Amino acid sequence: MLNGVLQHIPHKKIGNIIRKLMELGKKVYITEMYNSDFTVESFYLLKYNYLELFDKFGFKVIQKVLLGKQNWFLFCKKFYFKV
Repeated sequence: MLNGVLQHIPHKKIGNIIRKLMELGKKVYITEMYNSDFTVESFYLLKYNYLELFDKFGFKVIQKVLLGKQNWFLFCKKFYFKV
């Protein structure tokens, strides 16, 4: 579970972090700012399109919830995903 963590990872390191998450488990649950955060990107708060980012590294979103202005995502490794 990640709560407000990935938004602080520099763009050049985010791929390595996602790869590490793939090694640690089958599912990843995150609560992060997404399109609901309209502030300008700054040196300490980075924006990512989590649906595209996790898809690129082999995860599929299995649940997405907007609660207030916060997005919650549950991702699963694609090869574990069953419809």
